[in-house]
Amino acid sequence: PILEILFLFLVVNRLLEILGLSIIFPVNHLLTLIMLYGFVLKLRKFNQSALFIRFGLVSGNIWLATIFTLLSLTGLTWWFRELAANPHAHFIPDLPVHFLLPLGIGFAVINSLYEEGIFRSIFLGYLDQLFQPWIALILQGLWFSFLHYQSGFPAGITGLIMTFIFGLMMGILVRRTRGLLLAIVIHAIADFWIFLLIVMRIHGRF
Repeated sequence: PILEILFLFLVVNRLLEILGLSIIFPVNHLLTLIMLYGFVLKLRKFNQSALFIRFGLVSGNIWLATIFTLLSLTGLTWWFRELAANPHAHFIPDLPVHFLLPLGIGFAVINSLYEEGIFRSIFLGYLDQLFQPWIALILQGLWFSFLHYQSGFPAGITGLIMTFIFGLMMGILVRRTRGLLLAIVIHAIADFWIFLLIVMRIHGRF
């Protein structure tokens, strides 16, 4: 079953690329997520509970979410400070900052929905059918980190380790809350922070 969903994930992404829809990044990611959810919910008969599709137990886990958020932002800042260049600057359009901020927020929201939906919902839901909970948690973190290795933020060996830890933290949070909300919020904050770091370096402020 896990090979099935991995294969489908790669095929859908390749299909959108062939159709030229990859140019509408990151909206194309939402199309991928919708297709995968349709497959898992309709054809494989997963229920929403198995995929953590709900808000979950938020109030009792704010303290843990706060710790994970601070760790994520600190790690991203440290990694970016060590970079001599700004390799992701070409993704940022040449616009005034007040126009860029809505774009950054939109990217952060869409990307967090996509990645949490893929890794902490669909992949984790599939892996839970095959392995013990801690093994499923580790495997989804590994897959998440490998996809960031070459061109993610952060990237490289250090980025691989950092994104693996982030994937574990988000997986733990999803399991504790039995929902995706807090993980999506933290991921969106981290993605928006990444956007701000890149913009600040473009303007010589970091």
